Amino acid sequence: MNLRECYATLEIHENADKEKIRQAYRDLVTIWHPDRYQGNPRLQEKATEKLKELNTAYDMLMAHGPANRNHLPPRQEAPQKQADKNTGPWSRQSAAPLQKKHPFVVWIILLAAVAVTALALYHRWPFPLPGKTGQGLIASDRSSVHALAAYGFDTEQIVELQQALKLMGYDSGPADGKLGPKTIRAAQQFAMEFPVDREGNHAETLLAESSRQASIARVHTSWRTMARSREFQNWIDSQTVTSPDVCRDVLASGTVSQVVNLIDSYIFDREKPEPKELPPTGIIEKRFYRGMAPLKIKSRNEGRHFFVKLLELPEQKEVLSTFIRGGEMLKFRLPLGVYALKYAVGSTWYGTQWLFGSDTVYGRIEKDVAFTVEDNEISGYSIELYIKPMLLSKHARDYAFDF
Repeated sequence: MNLRECYATLEIHENADKEKIRQAYRDLVTIWHPDRYQGNPRLQEKATEKLKELNTAYDMLMAHGPANRNHLPPRQEAPQKQADKNTGPWSRQSAAPLQKKHPFVVWIILLAAVAVTALALYHRWPFPLPGKTGQGLIASDRSSVHALAAYGFDTEQIVELQQALKLMGYDSGPADGKLGPKTIRAAQQFAMEFPVDREGNHAETLLAESSRQASIARVHTSWRTMARSREFQNWIDSQTVTSPDVCRDVLASGTVSQVVNLIDSYIFDREKPEPKELPPTGIIEKRFYRGMAPLKIKSRNEGRHFFVKLLELPEQKEVLSTFIRGGEMLKFRLPLGVYALKYAVGSTWYGTQWLFGSDTVYGRIEKDVAFTVEDNEISGYSIELYIKPMLLSKHARDYAFDF
C-alpha cells in the first residue's frame, strides 16, 4: 500500500495534518470495528479485513505522511537485530587447556556449569520441567511452546499477535510468526496487565484482546503506561456522574471508540484545555460529492449548541458532520439513502477532539431518515433539535453511546 492509497483508505485529502489523520482513523474504526457485527459473520469478516487496512494506512501515514513529517512524533525504532549467535549466555567460549595435575578442578568446573545451565533453563526456557504440567498461556514463565501450539495459532495469527504486542511496547521479538521465548513472555506480561478471559477459546480471546488494545494504543500511544498508572485508577474511582463501574465495564469490554472516549475524558480533566471560538453554523466535513435530497435542521435557542453527525445505513459510515448554534438553522442536500442522525450538545466548545468537554450530552433521533424518489419527487425532512430535561438532569457522559 503506497501513501496515496493510505490517504484514500482513510478517506482524507493528501494534505491532511496529523489531527485529521487521527480523527479519520478513529471515525473509521468506530464504523468498521468487528465487534459491531457480531451477529453477522459475513460483515464481521469484512470489518476485520477493513480494520487491518485502516491500521496499515494509519501506521504508514503517521510514519511517512509528507503532510505530517515536520510535526509528528518520531516513530519507534525497528527492533534490534538478533544478537550474534556467538554471544550471550548460551555462547560457547573456548576454554584453556586443563592442567592434568589438578583433576578435581575439572569436576568442579563441570558441576558448576551443569548447575548454572539448569538454573538458566528453569528460569528462562519456555519448556515445562519434568513433573510440571502447563496451565495455559499465562500460567507462568515455564508455559510450554507445545501447549501454546495446541491452541491452534497459525503463522499469520502469531505475526498479528507479535505486531500488536510490539505496538504496545512489549519486547515480543521480531514479527517472524514463531512462538519463541520473547513472544511468549510478552504475551504473558500482556495477559497480566490487561486481564484476558480464560474461558472458551483462549487463543481467539488473546488475539482479539491484543488487537483491541493495540487499536486503542494507535490513538493514544501512551495507553499502556496510562492504564497501569495510579492517577488513572484514582480518576476512575472518583467518577460520580458516570459511575466507576460503568467506566470499568467500558475498559473491560467496550469498543475501541468507547474506550478512546473514556480516555479522552480523562485527558480532558487532567489537561483542562482552553475553550475555542464557537464555530459558525455550517458543514464541518462531508464525504460525498453531490446531494439531491433536502434536509433542514434547526436548534432551539437554549444557550446550547449542536455538533451533528449523519451516518449512512446500514454500514454506519459517517458522511457528514455539521455545527449548529443554538437558535439557528442549517439547510443542505444529501444523496438518496437511509441515515442515522447523532448529536453532541453543550455550551462551551473545545474542538472536535473534546467537543463540549465534560459537559457534553449525547443523543440520537429515534427514527432514521430515508430519502427516496416517488413519482419523480424526492422526499425531504425538517428536523428540530432540543435537549429533553431528563437528559440535562442526568447530565452523565454515556461512554456506551457510540458517537
